[in-house]
Amino acid sequence: MTGRAILAMGGIAMLLWMALALFTYFVPPHHLLLLALFLVLFGLATMCTLTPCISIFGSLLLPRLYRAAPGHSLRQSTLLTLVLILNMILKALHSWEPLTGLISLVAAVILEALILARK
Repeated sequence: MTGRAILAMGGIAMLLWMALALFTYFVPPHHLLLLALFLVLFGLATMCTLTPCISIFGSLLLPRLYRAAPGHSLRQSTLLTLVLILNMILKALHSWEPLTGLISLVAAVILEALILARK
């Protein structure tokens, strides 16, 4: 990612986190639609926050790999966001346990390893 894209993504992330904070302050998610809207806002905010972080840390730690695949950080942040949202849904359904969180994280790591091995 270029410096301009990282700054743009960071600005969008700040706006989404402010929207999420205002949403949780003014609207209690008692209905299923409001809970879904919260999860969408949370997912977008998390993805926009993690993408520049993964891109920056990846370019510092693995410069050869991250220059070859610019969408790699977006894919990793999307995968981590989906793991977080899955765990939040399980928590809302009162079905979450630490083992399920660990299993979903390990599944995401294995999926990422398979995607990288395919390339």
